[in-house]
This record gives sequence, structure tokens and C-alpha cells, in this order.
Amino acid sequence: MTLKHQELNDQVYQAIESLILEGALKPGDRIYQDQLSEQLGVSRISLLKALQRLESELLVEKRPRSGVFVRKVEAQELVDAFESRVGIESVAVRLAAERITASEVQQLRDLFVPFTDEPEHGDIRDFTRADREFHKAIIRLSGNAILRKFDMVANLLYLMFQHFEYAIAVPLQEHYRIIDALEIHDASLAEQLMREHITNNTLKVSQDAIMIAG
Repeated sequence: MTLKHQELNDQVYQAIESLILEGALKPGDRIYQDQLSEQLGVSRISLLKALQRLESELLVEKRPRSGVFVRKVEAQELVDAFESRVGIESVAVRLAAERITASEVQQLRDLFVPFTDEPEHGDIRDFTRADREFHKAIIRLSGNAILRKFDMVANLLYLMFQHFEYAIAVPLQEHYRIIDALEIHDASLAEQLMREHITNNTLKVSQDAIMIAG
């Protein structure tokens, strides 16, 4: 695809982010800038700006005299990211519960409609994408700009998640329970459910990934 239009820098950033989080560019892969700028139909300057942003968000790293690479997550980084995510999203969902609107609740529900009838047959890649959108939305709905800056730690986990298969049914129900708590503005319940959700669905993957990363 060729990217043109006003918000070019954001579009380039989003395009490369998708390539990374969808697994087209994998941890450890070198990013060949000439090739990628040609593929996206953008200038090297736009590409460099996008890569700088991705570096600040922990998705790529510059290696002296080698180039730019998709980050390979180290075992300790993964532990740190897991611990940080529990704290960040627990605070975020509590704040979101206090201010969320009915239409915003419906938008969260709509993310998971495609998986509701037969979750056992749902596409894992599509569900993972919906899961990312859900958690990003919670951070956004918190209304806390600082939390949005710290949310980059989730990128380290998503880099590892693409290696794993998992069942959709349980995390799907956990998402719905969190949304139910948000709908009734029960901040304490929403926080408790978010902590349980992240622990249940991240800890095992993190433990397995630590074996790979370490």
C-alpha cells in the first residue's frame, strides 16, 4: 500500500507497528529502511520519525553500526513489564469506571462480538488484536495522560504473545466481566477483575516466554 495524506507520520508509525505486532516483523529482525520506505511509499524522513517513535515505545532498538531491529525481549524485561502492567491497568480501569459513558461501554462490548457465539472457533490473531484494542481503550478512558505514556510496557508482552496459542473462551468472559463492572461504575470490582484477568492470562504466557527469552 502507498501512504499519502495529512497524517502521514501517524500512518507510517501505525503501519510499522502493525507489521511488528502482527508478526510480519519478528523480534530480532533487522528493519531494512530503504526496502520498507519503498514498500510503504514514503520518504526516509517519514520512516525515520516513525522508527524513533517506535524506539521510544520499546518496539525497536538501534544497534551501533548495525542498524534498527525489532526488539528481542530479555527475561528480566518481561518480568518487569508484567509487574508494571498489573499496576498501570489496575489504576486505569478504576479511573475509567468513574467516568465511562454508556456509548463507550458499548464500544468495548463491540470489540468482542465476533467471538461471542463460538469462541472455540475464533481466530486467535483477530482476538489478540481485539484484546490489544480493549486494553488500549481502558488506558485512554482513564483520562490520565501519564498512564498513557507508561502503557508502552505492554508492547514487550505483545512482542512475546505472537509466539503462543491460547484458548479464547476464558479471557473472553473475563473481558465481559470487566465491561459489566465498568457499566455499573463499580471501580473496586473493575480493578479486582482487571488484576485477575492480567494475572490469569499473562502470567502463564510470561513464564513460558521467559524460558524462551532467557
